Amino acid sequence: WTPVGLRQPVLTLRCNQASLIDDNGEVRYPKDNEKVEGAEFKSNATLSQFEASRLLSSCYLREHFFDLIDVDSFGSDAPVAQALQVLKFGGLLYLTCTDGLSSAGHRPDRTLAAFGAYMSPSLPFANEQGLRMLIGHAVREGAAQGKVVTPLFSLYASHGPVFRAMLRVSRGRQ
Repeated sequence: WTPVGLRQPVLTLRCNQASLIDDNGEVRYPKDNEKVEGAEFKSNATLSQFEASRLLSSCYLREHFFDLIDVDSFGSDAPVAQALQVLKFGGLLYLTCTDGLSSAGHRPDRTLAAFGAYMSPSLPFANEQGLRMLIGHAVREGAAQGKVVTPLFSLYASHGPVFRAMLRVSRGRQ
């Protein structure tokens, strides 16, 4: 079995603290000092099965901020605004979107509601359009909070489809 977080061992095994979320109620979490896939699980990770927006809002209220947040949601329902609230200035936001119908313009009402964008259907560059939709959504959410969101890289993988973008968040002009 693969515990939550060990899918990205560099982030969870070499950092001072990690907060991991998985809403799958059947996931078994490792105990402290348990060996899993050749790695020893340390107590520097907090594991939960809360809804991501609830956990991120709780972190904001406790003034608990992060250097990196990886929002890997299914579809288009990602808590981008809440993630930006608890990200330190200079921190990285790694976003995922698997909603290929929205990026291709096949669900215009849903795309407008989730991303604040209207995508034109049947364009030959829907993959790039999807990445721009995801990045633009994060940039707008950041601007609403007085933050500057700068894309560092993005990628598209056709097996999902999966749209990924790494963004740096910095302080906006005062």
